[in-house]
Amino acid sequence: MPLTDSDLSRFAHLMRRAGFGARPADYQDLAPLGIEKATERLLHPETVNDPAERLLQEMGTDGFDFDDQDSLKRWWVYRMSRTQRPLVEKMTLFWHNHFATANYKVGNTRWMYEQNQTFRKNALGSFPALLKAMVTDTAMLSWLDGGQNRKDAPNENFARELMELFTMGVDGGYSETDVKEGARAFTGWRYDYGTSQVIFDDKQHDTGPKKFLGYNSRLGSDDVINILVRHPSTAKFVCGKLARFFIGDNVSAPMIESLAKTFTKSNFEIRPVVGAILNSPEFYDESNRWNKVKSPIEYSIGTMRALDTPVASMNNLIYYANDMGQDLFNPPNVKGWREGQTWLNTAALLKRREFVNQLADVMNRRNKLPVSLKSALLPVGRDADTLKTSDELVDALWFLLMPGRKPSDATRAALVKYARGKQDEPKAGEAKPAEKPLDFNSRAPGTMMLILAAPEYQLC
Repeated sequence: MPLTDSDLSRFAHLMRRAGFGARPADYQDLAPLGIEKATERLLHPETVNDPAERLLQEMGTDGFDFDDQDSLKRWWVYRMSRTQRPLVEKMTLFWHNHFATANYKVGNTRWMYEQNQTFRKNALGSFPALLKAMVTDTAMLSWLDGGQNRKDAPNENFARELMELFTMGVDGGYSETDVKEGARAFTGWRYDYGTSQVIFDDKQHDTGPKKFLGYNSRLGSDDVINILVRHPSTAKFVCGKLARFFIGDNVSAPMIESLAKTFTKSNFEIRPVVGAILNSPEFYDESNRWNKVKSPIEYSIGTMRALDTPVASMNNLIYYANDMGQDLFNPPNVKGWREGQTWLNTAALLKRREFVNQLADVMNRRNKLPVSLKSALLPVGRDADTLKTSDELVDALWFLLMPGRKPSDATRAALVKYARGKQDEPKAGEAKPAEKPLDFNSRAPGTMMLILAAPEYQLC
């Protein structure tokens, strides 16, 4: 049975929020499963054969140099644009911003690669396991000055960020004493820059009793993490952040309370919480669609996935994403990227337009853009060969890129005017002549580019 426009709209919303948008093949392979089964498949990536993963493993260091920052960024861009496990990559991006670590200070792309793989491995798994992995993560130790954390000089950076940004939140109920006592629990952990090995030096670990969040015992790093994970503030903070990531800012307090209970009952597993969000009525509520500004990565990767662009078109994406405000592996500070309207300053919007122009240029030089658009329209029930007028062209391309979202009257009028091209103007007293036959190959690419620059397309 053909999918209705409503089905396609809901599926496209799911793929934008739980990934980076649907590829043409997704409408044929995944959408017919229905929303419930498609969501389950996203939540259980281990059941999905991902050719992109296999190809990356085969290419190894022959295709990407993990000691080169730009090469590392391209490796991740390739994953995001080609993966058939999009929720894993979306969650990897979430954790990258949650545990914000930047290579401009770490100065070791291999460590950044390993941290990224840790995020991917634990993307939907155990939150305590992910926290404990960060304790011994070389990039994190370097980022938060954990290289020399001794019992006579405990470093408070990690302990403070662990509570303020990673678990309880700034208003979670901890004190400066908890920061100092928590720091003592992490003494002894350090890294060797020469060997890239993380070492626990028990001679430099403070074995004395610590007073931490109501506990008074000889606490170590695992003890502190276990206490933090079980603190009520952590469940609310982490679940609230996840809900806003997938739904937007209009998340109710009762929903966060419900998600926190799910988190606690599941022994602090991430997958059940994400599943509860994606299956919630709030997720599909009309007020929560098209209410989030696309990040530069969401904008660029989503566009490439929608058009199924060739690999060559990805080469310069990392530079455009940086200019748009999102430099992979280099969030601006420990708080990560500020999202929302901050993505849409004048300079960033110009760079979005430049990215689209560059993308179209690469595809046009290979004579692939009109072909790509035609093939992309078919899975959403639009046959390019049946389009006869500029109105039909605009509506078809708009639905391809933004199913479920109507353009403003002004936006649509401008698009139709462009798609119509030059038409003979009637002489005085003459009737308006019929529109000339639509030339898809010449009008579709430019119309697409205008849609990608439209205000509506900046939202997801």
